[in-house]
Order: sequence, then C-alpha cells, then structure tokens
Amino acid sequence: MADLSISDAEIEGVERLLLPKGRHFDDEARAVIRRWETVDVVACPGSGKTTVLLAKLKLLADRMPLEGGVGACVLSHTNVAVDEIGSRFPSHASRLLGHPNYVGTIQSFVDRFLVAPYFMWRYGVSVRPVDDDTFNEMLYRAIRAEGCHELMALIRNHSRRSGRGLDECGVIGTLNVDDSGALVGRGKTIARPQAPSAIQFARSVNRLLSEGGVIRYADAYRYASKALDEMPGDYAALLRARFPYVFVDEYQDCDQEQRAIIGAVFGAVGCHVMCIGDPDQAIYASYRDGTTDWVAGPNSCKISGSNRYGQRIADVLSPLRVDGSRIVSACGEKGLAPVLIVYDESSIGGVPARFAAILKERGLDTPDAVVKAIGFIGSADTKGTSVGSYWDGFGKTRRVRRPGYWDMVAEVDRHLASGAVYRAEPAVRRLLCEMLWHAGVRETRSGMKITPAFIRGLLGDWYYDRMLELSASGGEDPGKVDHEVRCMLADWAGPARCDDLLGKLPPYFMERIEGDGCYAPNQNVYVDSPTGVRIEFDTVHGVKGETHDATLYLETETHGASDIKRVLQMCGVGRKTRISDLHRYCRKVVYVGLSRPRKLLCVAVRSETYEFGKDAINGWEIDDIRH
Repeated sequence: MADLSISDAEIEGVERLLLPKGRHFDDEARAVIRRWETVDVVACPGSGKTTVLLAKLKLLADRMPLEGGVGACVLSHTNVAVDEIGSRFPSHASRLLGHPNYVGTIQSFVDRFLVAPYFMWRYGVSVRPVDDDTFNEMLYRAIRAEGCHELMALIRNHSRRSGRGLDECGVIGTLNVDDSGALVGRGKTIARPQAPSAIQFARSVNRLLSEGGVIRYADAYRYASKALDEMPGDYAALLRARFPYVFVDEYQDCDQEQRAIIGAVFGAVGCHVMCIGDPDQAIYASYRDGTTDWVAGPNSCKISGSNRYGQRIADVLSPLRVDGSRIVSACGEKGLAPVLIVYDESSIGGVPARFAAILKERGLDTPDAVVKAIGFIGSADTKGTSVGSYWDGFGKTRRVRRPGYWDMVAEVDRHLASGAVYRAEPAVRRLLCEMLWHAGVRETRSGMKITPAFIRGLLGDWYYDRMLELSASGGEDPGKVDHEVRCMLADWAGPARCDDLLGKLPPYFMERIEGDGCYAPNQNVYVDSPTGVRIEFDTVHGVKGETHDATLYLETETHGASDIKRVLQMCGVGRKTRISDLHRYCRKVVYVGLSRPRKLLCVAVRSETYEFGKDAINGWEIDDIRH
C-alpha cells in the first residue's frame, strides 16, 4: 500500500478550515501531516496535535472511498476526536465516522471488534461490558435470586466486619475466584474450592456471562486476548485489512494490556500505525502498577511548539521534560508572568481568595473565563496537605454514580438552555441509545449496542421534527425533554411496544435524585464573595486534556513529602537525594498541571517549600500571604 502524497495546496485548504485566520501549520506539524507510514509522534502540551490529527483525517476523507473499501481507525481514551469531527467537519462527519472507518475509544474498539465477536462465537450471546458498580449490583441480584444462602451469609458477615463500611454490593466487588476455584477477597483465600460459597459465586458469575454476556470493562482485555488466540483463522489480519491506517491518540496513557492488544492487532507489516502522545504526560498509569513509560521510536516525529501559552509558561515547563528540550511558544514572548503564592499554616485557607484577587487585578475575572485550582492529591482524608486543605468545600458534592436517565435529561436541557443545539442533539441520541440498551434492544445484524451514529438511520425524518420542536423550547424544562424523548421512542416503536420497553428500564437507571445529579453545575466551585470570581477545584487527573484561561496549581503531599519539593529535588535543588519512581511520577503530574493555562499560571506553595527552592525560582512574581 503506497503512502499518500499531500500537496501544499491541500494543507493550505485544511489550514483555512481548522486554524484561525492568518495562522499556519509549522514545519513540524506539516511533516506529521505528510507522513503515512508507521511512526511515533511526540507532541508537547498545547501543540495542537488533535488539530493535526483532524487535518490528516480530512485529507484521508477527501480520498475516500479508498481502494478495496478500506478505512481508518482512530483510537483514544475519550471521544474528543468524535466531538471535534462533529463540530469542525459537520459536512464530512458521516463519512469520517461511518463505515469503513472507526473513530472511538480503545475500550469501545475492543468491545466491538474483539470481545463481541468472541462472545457470539463462543457463547452465542451479545456481550454487555459494564462498570464495576453495575456489575456488582447485577451479580448481587443474581446471587439473591439463585438462593445462594451460604454465599449470602459470607457476604453479610464481611459487610458487618468491614472497617470501611462496605455494603453487600461493595463486598462483592472485592471477591473473585482464583485459578484453583477458591474464593478470594482482597488477596486472601476466604473459601476453599469445594466450599458451597466458592461454588455459588463461580456459578453466579458464569451465569451472568453465559446467559447475559455481562462482564466488567476491566475484564474485556482478557477476553480480547482470548479472541485473538482462539477464534478460527487469523482474525487480527482481517482487522488490519479493514484498517490499514491506524492512529492512537494519547498513547502514553495506554496501560500494558492496551499496548499489548494494539500491538497484537495492528503490529504486523502492512498496517500504518501512528502513535501520538507525550511521555511526560503519562499520569494515568500509577508509578506502582508496573507500566513502563512509553519511549517513542528512534525515527519519531516531534511537534515541539505550543499554541496554548506564551513563552513565560513554556520556559517553566521545559526543565520538567525528561529530555529537557525547550518548548517554543507560537504565541511569542507575550503573556503574564507566572505568580507564586507563598503561604504558611495559618494562611493556607486564604489562598483561594488571593488567587481570585490576582485574577481580578489582571482582568481575568470575566464570567466566561475558565479558571481552575488543581492539585495532585485531592482527598482531605490523607495525611498532609491535599486540595481539600485549601478549601473545605472540595469534594462535598462530588458523586460517583454513573449518569442515569434523569441525569442525561438534565444534560440535554442544559445544552438547550445555553443555545447549544448542536450539543443537545447528540446528547438526545446518546440518551435513546442508553434506553434501548437497558431495554434489551440490539442492532439486528451484529447484536451490538445501538450507537448514536446508528440512531440516525434507525429513526425517521420525524426525529428531526421532534428535535426542532424541542430546540424551540429553549431549555430550562426537563419535563419537556422527558416528554419528547418518550414520544420519540413511541414514534419509532409504537405505543404498545414503547410501554413495554419503558417497563424494562431498570430502577438504577431510572432513579431520580433531586439536587444530586451527575451534572450538577456548581459542583466543587468556590465563589469568592468580594470579587464574585468563580474557581472550580479539581485534581490534576481530572483536568488532563483541558485548557484553562488561568490555573492555580496547589502543592499537595503524599508519603511524607510534597510534589513540588520532589520536583525541585529532581532539578538539583538541595542536597543530593535518591530519585525514586514517586519523584518521577510527581514530575509528570506537576508538568501536566502547569501546562493547562493559556494566560496565567499560579502556583501555591507552603513557606518551607519556598525557602527550600527560592534560589532556583526565576521570572516569577512572588505573592507572599504569610502572616
């Protein structure tokens, strides 16, 4: 398969589509756009790698249909690429997102192209990967329904003795069966293979598996490996034949299982695989889990210029890179100087208010400004300083429950109220997909979950008439959204079948918790009373991939020392100390956190850290709030 030849005129065409007026791709970005063989791409924060990937996809779409009806596969950890294609290439969205292409998460690819065919071949059922909480709840119901008395007694006993206050579903989440058939909880054998409780647990899990195809998301990669090993013929070769062009975004965040599956499927000759990422931002794999950092190949490409922030922020970030290479800002030398807020034990609570005042002084207190305060360690229950130490409201309203029906209705209503109909329409399709999935409706041909893209073909023209009527309501009426969604379902299925489908929706999906939805807009938002500035608090892991107008990085502690102090030690400050895996992990976390803002970077450090590293701090404005 020959490489694609991309002309200057074609690149100029996508520049007009994707870049602000008068802006152009730099030489490094153009080199990546022109490369179509297997290669790694290392891109710094704010480099515009997603835009470069979109440019490649647009140029590929212009050449479709490709010889042999083949397509491209775009894998990542979120659906950012899907959203970007829909918003920036509306006229090309169906061509890029539809057959023969695939654009989606690694998890959904594994589920659709490996696990689902394997379950249909092995068990004759459609697979249903679910999150841990849903799996535990379904397994709990199965155990009760099957009358597993010995197992239920064991579960109740462990729940009563749990020092963490685990309920019975929580206890089930700690159990599994090892290779010998013994029942294991938290790494300890609690029932021998021949014990009734161990037999009952294995039987209940197998019943969910064989009758309903229910597995946990975490188990999908194990079954994916089984698919490649056990299914007849060279199944991976079939996937490579369909997807000769493969792009893996944020590759540094792939764990060992994901890397192994991607390599097993697409690693052979004849498939062009472009892995895109930044090894310095690999924070999702813990320093404890044994996942080695991604090392780009010797012939890798680089995109080392940033379009997000000015050179002052770029100069703060460059020393934190493993190779120490300099980030060059495409925004030039302009920009606000970074600010270091120094506090002591008695003034830590004043950090948010001081940050708000700094924002107002610099004109960054506008209502639409994205302003966040972030840190490595979020929980206030840990020893030492955490994000919650700076503001005791952090985490008080956070919920971990998976979005249910009314949460998704609220999301649609919120988009309508803000006039974002282009976001409300796909949210309606996602809601309909979830309803059909929970009601047991599957795509007829493949037996797979009906996707939002498939909804367009499933529903008729009346769907868009309903959406037009709904968008005219202007939002702020969840009841109207609820009514229209039910009418859409009735228009498609007919009134009688609609009632049957609605009756099959499980209580955990339909429950309505007033004032506690997963999309609560004021969650973890600090409002400064003198200035009116709103600051959203979060963890670094929670904001990875985001861009802010202003970011406050909060020094936090774990295992007896702070992240900032460990990074200073890695930069040669203080006496020589052994650089541990935790030191290296802190460096990556700090690097990710400090690279979020476009305009203003602030860092809050305690007095001891400032005195430890002040000789190494250059070019910062010091804002001392110590009492």
